Amino acid sequence: MRGRRWVKASPSTTLREADELSLVLSNAANDLHSHMGAQAHLAAIVTSSPSAVVSLSHTGNVRAWNAAAARLFGYQEAEVMGRPMAILEPERWCTRTARCDTRMDA
Repeated sequence: MRGRRWVKASPSTTLREADELSLVLSNAANDLHSHMGAQAHLAAIVTSSPSAVVSLSHTGNVRAWNAAAARLFGYQEAEVMGRPMAILEPERWCTRTARCDTRMDA
């Protein structure tokens, strides 16, 4: 498994090694807890914001969408999640390219 190392304790494992392993595991748990707390904090900000919040992936697909974005753009979260941001472009901005094919009504 990527990123995981299994440590097998043996009778020859010293108390110091066990303490070091305990510290490593404790630090990893704290890091995970902090990361999860930061994600929850960001999610709360996005959810409660009176402003439209849209987050995109590096490829331009919608990753986050709040209620204000739904009111502004007229699409519910389930309709846009994972879809290209180009679906939100007004028809008048759409040219005769592949981008037009990604619109909601296509």
